[in-house]
Amino acid sequence: MRNINAYHPGCVSVYPGSYEPSPSKEAAVRSELHKKGHKVIKPVAIFHEEQDYHLVEIAVPGFNREDFFIYTNGYTLSVNAVNGMCCKKTSTSNYPPDIYTREYVSKNIPLPKDVDTDFVTAEYLNGVLRIYLFKGTRPAQNSVGEIIVY
Repeated sequence: MRNINAYHPGCVSVYPGSYEPSPSKEAAVRSELHKKGHKVIKPVAIFHEEQDYHLVEIAVPGFNREDFFIYTNGYTLSVNAVNGMCCKKTSTSNYPPDIYTREYVSKNIPLPKDVDTDFVTAEYLNGVLRIYLFKGTRPAQNSVGEIIVY
């Protein structure tokens, strides 16, 4: 468990309290993504450059914000997700059986050199994942980091 408020001195707060990702769900996502035979969706990422930040938008409807595992590793942004739908078709159901399967999303996005990955935010709203990557004034030493989706 890590306290997010420890990174921001004074009265500035990014996330109230502490955040603890679910290690069991994350491990399951990673193992499922590497199994053969699963259909992995690689959605299109739209990249916008603004004055102070870069915005990455990915349309991935049918997920919850807790389904996403987003990481930075140097100048690469990795977006992985799995939705929790896994239902069996009943005899009264009129839908095809493949509508009730899990969906996996995996996308690696190269980042520009002016991105500081220490200050990245993400939000999931109305089926669109938006990741805000703020520009730095000098080249950043980007390390591996996890991004929380709000």
